[in-house]
Amino acid sequence: MKRFCLYSLAIRTAALYLLLCFLTQACAAAGEAPMPTMPPLELGDEVPEMIVEMIRVAQAEVVAADKRALPRNNKYSIWYFNDQRKIGWCACFVSWCADQAGLPLIKKNDAEPLPDDAVFASKEASVPKTFLVYQNTERLTDIPQPGYQVLYGVIGGTPYTHVGMVESVTDLGDGVYELTTLEGNVANTCKRFCFRYILNPTRKHRNFRAVPAKEQYRDDAQYKLHKDNWYIIGFGQTWKPAALGIHSQ
Repeated sequence: MKRFCLYSLAIRTAALYLLLCFLTQACAAAGEAPMPTMPPLELGDEVPEMIVEMIRVAQAEVVAADKRALPRNNKYSIWYFNDQRKIGWCACFVSWCADQAGLPLIKKNDAEPLPDDAVFASKEASVPKTFLVYQNTERLTDIPQPGYQVLYGVIGGTPYTHVGMVESVTDLGDGVYELTTLEGNVANTCKRFCFRYILNPTRKHRNFRAVPAKEQYRDDAQYKLHKDNWYIIGFGQTWKPAALGIHSQ
């Protein structure tokens, strides 16, 4: 069964790559700027295959959006509510990506502690309820990993304002991590962000900061922080490496 899943994942990844190549060539033939391509996804062997697929899905959505503004009732919100209501859709975006990758989805009212080897994602349209899914499943952590949901709060305001997905993590040492994230409902579109996360900040809530300008080398990511008064309240563990169990909150 595992061999079949890996084969299926490889087929889907190859098909997505070929589709992007075709669209890039078509844009070039039409005299248009080529679509941005997805960066190589280099993850450790420990990352579950469904998590890798979920990240691929989110990457493809960022590419497809191409910084264009999307309406507040879009395919992510319609998938969740099955109607045309207009809403902030960041939580719908990450839930939709997880669903497309085949992850089991859990709502707040069904959330309870899970075994360490469980792989899942929240299915909620609001950030507070998304937070509660991970709190009630005992899957909140302060250590990021690819595929985790990153939860943001506002200093002096609501602790639950936005949610995105961690794409990649680079451990820079001394409790500092460079993250790329894939997020919906930022400037009405889907974007990739790149920033530094500080595990133990010297000032409370000041736990992420911009990458130094001389180290900003990617043209497919936004390096400007979301807001000056945002902070990271934690990460929802969609999967749980055994070695990180001691870091769970």
